[in-house]
Amino acid sequence: MSRFPSLSLDGSRLRVAINIDTGMSRYGVQPQDLPALVTTLDNLNVTIASMYTHFQAAINEPEKNKKQLDMFLEATEPYKLRPLTRHVAATTGCVQGIGTNLDFIRPGGAITGLSSGSDEESAGLFAKCGFCPALSVVARPTFFKQLPPGRGIGYDATYQTTSDEWIANLTTGWSDGFSRRLSNTGAVKRVKTGELCPIVGRVSMDSITIRLPEAPAEDDVFQVISDDFDENTSAVGLARILEAAVYEMPGNWSTRLSRVYIKNGSIAKVYHSLDYTC
Repeated sequence: MSRFPSLSLDGSRLRVAINIDTGMSRYGVQPQDLPALVTTLDNLNVTIASMYTHFQAAINEPEKNKKQLDMFLEATEPYKLRPLTRHVAATTGCVQGIGTNLDFIRPGGAITGLSSGSDEESAGLFAKCGFCPALSVVARPTFFKQLPPGRGIGYDATYQTTSDEWIANLTTGWSDGFSRRLSNTGAVKRVKTGELCPIVGRVSMDSITIRLPEAPAEDDVFQVISDDFDENTSAVGLARILEAAVYEMPGNWSTRLSRVYIKNGSIAKVYHSLDYTC
């Protein structure tokens, strides 16, 4: 620390934010070591711009996060009159109302309407705050046919038709981030009716097959991930089914899929795969 430069590249005084580890146990200084760190930074003429922490527990576990808040407030009490900011509340804290009275909040996934927890209680509390997911993954059938009884669908023929069935292809799959574990168990949502259409057969690299009640219309659109809290098709629902984090659902989707931004019901901007990087 004694060799830590006190000036930035442009010659101005360095400004730092101190992460205080109150329970996440990833990064940050331990509360009992904070005074020594502050003294060292002061001696190096480094400006402390803010102090913060990050809550560990889920939306439905407020007592654990309150304990972290208490630890943070106790650790930072000697420095609250300094010209620095203190903040603790990310999405979970905002929903719980814990630490939201400090200098500012840090809503992350909440900005896109994604709950930080997939369990029913956490997602319910999140939805009651008025959030609505901004993200959906939509597709149109690229091929469809009616198959007779006894036809195997997809690799290894893991699904067999039992009657005359309408089968449609959507051009997305595990290479885009759609889990192969949803083979024969997942579903997509038909936008014009809201009905669920089951995924039949294996989820392939860039294709899934779905069963329809009748031949699709030219304007039929299906949501592979729906912009709601549906237990089968939303990011929250899929995370619960797959025992994954909610943020994995949009985060896993590859950059080859175009991103379409909607504003007031109209397309505002389309970014194709070569137009952006993630």
